[in-house]
Amino acid sequence: MDEQRQSRYGPTRRQLMWVGVIVSLALLIIVISSYLFGWKWTGLPKRTLWDWLQLLIIPAVLAGGLWFNQQQRTQELQTADKRVQDDALQAYLDHMSDMLTPKKVQPSLADERPPKSLRSVARARTITVLALKSPGSKSIPASHTTAPLCRTVRSATDERCCLR
Repeated sequence: MDEQRQSRYGPTRRQLMWVGVIVSLALLIIVISSYLFGWKWTGLPKRTLWDWLQLLIIPAVLAGGLWFNQQQRTQELQTADKRVQDDALQAYLDHMSDMLTPKKVQPSLADERPPKSLRSVARARTITVLALKSPGSKSIPASHTTAPLCRTVRSATDERCCLR
């Protein structure tokens, strides 16, 4: 997802990952060298393979558990975001169908000349849902969304929002 999006002054996830990899490799080289060359200054006497496995199994299980937890959390966030988008789309469709259904007491978009306010509301809802369904996407041309909305709801003092 957004690996690079974090605090402005803090390290990114990618940078932290590389630091972790480098530190792990350095420690692994020291441990293997200590085992092979019998370095006494490391405090790691000659041990059997089973001793090393017992020593390293807990950090490996913890790292695997943390990685799995992070993957699961990312999946939950994506699912929740999709659910919010689907709910917004469903509410939009419900409101638009109400606005399109002809009624005797209330004007609708199906009328020959629907009121401008009703068209403005429909246009605003459409723009909002399109923005929710594709945030940051260039698939919605600005001329089809911003300019018509601005023409209907702009005030006399706010001319800058319209695209010409």
